[in-house]
Amino acid sequence: MNNRAHTIKQRWLFIGLVLASLLLIGCVDEPSPVGSSLLPRADLLRLDTLTLSASKTFGKPALYAPFGQSRLLIGRNDNLQYESWGLIRFTSIPDSLYGIVVQEASLHLRTSYHHGDSLAPFAFRIHRAERSWMGDSLSYDSIKAAGFSSATTSPVVQFSGLSDSMRISVPLEPRVVQRWIDSLFAITSNNEGLILEPLNSAVIKGFSSFTAADTSHRPRLVITYKRPQDSSVASASLMNGFSRHVATMKNRQSLTDSTTIYVRNGLVYRGVVGFDISPLPPRAPVHRAVLELTLDKSKSVRNSYSVDSLFVIYLTDFGYVEAIFESSETPVTIDGQTVFRFPLQTFVQRWVRGGLPYQLAIAGINEGNAFDVMAFHGSSSPDKNKRPRITVTYSPLR
Repeated sequence: MNNRAHTIKQRWLFIGLVLASLLLIGCVDEPSPVGSSLLPRADLLRLDTLTLSASKTFGKPALYAPFGQSRLLIGRNDNLQYESWGLIRFTSIPDSLYGIVVQEASLHLRTSYHHGDSLAPFAFRIHRAERSWMGDSLSYDSIKAAGFSSATTSPVVQFSGLSDSMRISVPLEPRVVQRWIDSLFAITSNNEGLILEPLNSAVIKGFSSFTAADTSHRPRLVITYKRPQDSSVASASLMNGFSRHVATMKNRQSLTDSTTIYVRNGLVYRGVVGFDISPLPPRAPVHRAVLELTLDKSKSVRNSYSVDSLFVIYLTDFGYVEAIFESSETPVTIDGQTVFRFPLQTFVQRWVRGGLPYQLAIAGINEGNAFDVMAFHGSSSPDKNKRPRITVTYSPLR
């Protein structure tokens, strides 16, 4: 009898352990819908969503012209009233060339881009640069200033049409190159390079620069020379240097157009969008913010070289750009319209914490290497549904 009672007791103990284990396994950290209703409302995170429409839009040129880009852009497109001057300077001239007498010199370039009529006549004039253009302050006005350049006897370069993968050879005035070499050991170098002035009207051509991945596409200076008291002729080829372009647009009315945001690559004219963030609580935690821009295809000017990618730049209260930016996501189609979206949480969080002004700049990823125009509906667009807006998800302060 005692043995039977002991056995029954063991069975009940085993059943009790199994039930306890099942109860422990069934416990979870997250409450069920029934349990969550028992939590104090103060323990739950509140989320609110707010849509902010743009209060202003306008255009603004970048503070500095592009430098060290992968294309050297030269030409004019009168339809857009664009004009782009090229600058090129060969460096690392070997000391072994000192004392030579230059017989002939030529500049070799390879085309890699066009904007406008690809087969339109193309022409430019060669000037000798008299001042340095390596700094950030270079502008179209400084190139045109008296004393910045001087004329050469190099013939005007003219082509009836150039494809986008053609090598050209341009004769240079030998005395220009001679001056560079003669100043190799001088205290002040006389080598500020060349300035290429566009003379055509319907196309801007792009040439590979010194940063081209294929070294055979890079600019080249070929020199034919003699040494004193030596009748033999030799040649040298130089491939190191710097190049850049400076462009301008004669009609700047679009900079004040609030109906359309223009992002003009090549000129480096950016679209600026401003917002009124007063509906957002100051210092509110921002969990998500998305900027939406609707493309205006009728006003955009693009070609096969265009890149469908943009980035937004944070602006300081003095209008300068900061090293805070976000790239656009893949464009989406909404009701037949192309919409660009940008993650903007960092921007909006800084704004609600006192960052001024409440503005951002829109720039092209390829703004230094092309002349695309990407147009978006602005703050005064007739269609209110296409105006720029930010959708913000945030937590109200308690």
